[in-house]
Amino acid sequence: MSQTHDSMDGQGSIFDENGWTARLSEIKGEIPSCGQVYELFAQRFTAAVNAELWAMPEHIAERARAIAELDPDYFTAEDNARDDDDDDSAETCPHGLDIWTCPAGCGG
Repeated sequence: MSQTHDSMDGQGSIFDENGWTARLSEIKGEIPSCGQVYELFAQRFTAAVNAELWAMPEHIAERARAIAELDPDYFTAEDNARDDDDDDSAETCPHGLDIWTCPAGCGG
């Protein structure tokens, strides 16, 4: 007998965990090219996931967010806060990279 990864959310709705995990993979494929800048890819991926989370009922979004946070490409609020602290340097561009090595030419 096969097991399902659907779970009741406490509100009578069924959340399809496997479907959400597949959707996370689809979102990654939809992200436009970011060159060789991992941070830019992860920022775009996180923003796309968060947009979908905002459209979900809160009780489902909580479980979906927990699953997204297991993905190493999803930046959590703690990741963003740490990166913001690192970006306070005048030598860091808006992409979170060293201003002189940013492939977008932020260093001039």
